[in-house]
Amino acid sequence: MAQSLSTPNKKLQIEDYMAKHQHDPNATQLWQYFSSVITWVAATFDIGQRKKIMKGVNWGALYDEFHTQILDKAKLDQEISRLIIDSEVQTKSGICPYVLTRDEHWLGLRAFPDDIKLAVYERQKGICPLCGGHYELEQMEGDHITPWREGGRTVEENCQMLCRDCNRRKSSK
Repeated sequence: MAQSLSTPNKKLQIEDYMAKHQHDPNATQLWQYFSSVITWVAATFDIGQRKKIMKGVNWGALYDEFHTQILDKAKLDQEISRLIIDSEVQTKSGICPYVLTRDEHWLGLRAFPDDIKLAVYERQKGICPLCGGHYELEQMEGDHITPWREGGRTVEENCQMLCRDCNRRKSSK
């Protein structure tokens, strides 16, 4: 088996690997690893019309972590199809990593769905917690209490409804 280029312990970048092995008599080990990764991806995912969402993914790292697991290609394909049409998923290229890792950050779930925004609006009785003004639902926006970039999830418990002005001021800080 070819040595991994991106094992978690080594975290080698391709440039580091190439510099280290620039005087090797051939690139057989690199080619074997590359071939293994490509074969695993093709056997695990239904590529078909999904090439666009599969670009830019660190397949080497996913291969290193998951290639020994037995994965159900049909179930993965079903879930990927569902996520592709889910409007809350902002980062379509994160779908394949997500179905393997279950780390929601891959999906870029930044927008609160309408049902959560409505529930929070009702709980707040249309009052913006920052300025205290009363607003119609259409004049308010869902805001992460714990920011998404700091690990805040897009769930009802982490949502507050802010008037547009307060949300813009908060976002610009």
